[in-house]
Amino acid sequence: MENLSQTPIKGNSQVLDQAHLLISIERKVHQLIEAELCENLDVSLSDAARNGTLIELINAVCPGKHVEYKKKPTAHFAKVDNISALNEAAQKKFNIPFEDLIEPLCHVDSLLQVQIAQLMWHLMVIMDKRGYLQVDIYNEQYCSNPTDEDINRAICIIQTAQNARQLQKKGPIILVLDGIH
Repeated sequence: MENLSQTPIKGNSQVLDQAHLLISIERKVHQLIEAELCENLDVSLSDAARNGTLIELINAVCPGKHVEYKKKPTAHFAKVDNISALNEAAQKKFNIPFEDLIEPLCHVDSLLQVQIAQLMWHLMVIMDKRGYLQVDIYNEQYCSNPTDEDINRAICIIQTAQNARQLQKKGPIILVLDGIH
């Protein structure tokens, strides 16, 4: 078997862009984990995986939790049923609305869309000891360029997500992101 780290899997520029995005998000999530800013990333997202909608995703990640925005510490919501504040945070951090962070992936597969959205969600928020989610719009950390092995692994994740969609007809899919290895 060839060494995947030597030659990237060939793909169109769209797939490579998606792979780079996935790698970037994964690395930033790793930084959060290493800094012990968030715990319990193994979240069951069966409903969100089946439906692939951002609101269901967010509610699956933080059911019944409150959201505290650093900009407005007094603003609390029982559930994130409107993402205007997330859009505002994403606008500051990424210069695009939160919804648009996953837009380039929508044509690929809804399962991958959910996966990317969850990773991006964990990038932007941390859970504090009081059980509140805080939107972190000030975290500015940059990573080195991805290796060919990183790109190959990311493309494999994308292809796996595409294939996994076929299993939806056979039963519910429990999407658990345990590790971004």
